[in-house]
Amino acid sequence: MNNKKIFIKTLKKATVVSCSDIISCEADGSYVQIQTRQGAVLTACKSLTQVHKDIEVAYIIRISQSALVNVHCLTHVHYKDREVELANGKRIHYTVKKRELEGLIDNGLSVDFEDTTPI
Repeated sequence: MNNKKIFIKTLKKATVVSCSDIISCEADGSYVQIQTRQGAVLTACKSLTQVHKDIEVAYIIRISQSALVNVHCLTHVHYKDREVELANGKRIHYTVKKRELEGLIDNGLSVDFEDTTPI
């Protein structure tokens, strides 16, 4: 099982988060909004590229220049709208090619995931 955790520094505090608890990460200028399974939204003081390097688990995939998602939290891929839908109902636009997205999802789902409890 993969129990990887990352250290997220925000403006007011630092938090240790299990990668499996991350639902999505979205770029917001020079910051990244990280949404967790517990409903928390953390604002990290680093780029999305750096957050992705820190996470470095196959089940969190980059779907656009400004978004990462946890494949275990995906419920639908809306091809016509070019959006993925997460278990919490949030929809995020993707820009990667359809086949690339499907490959990333397949690869991510094949990885052991330590916490599959519903959101």
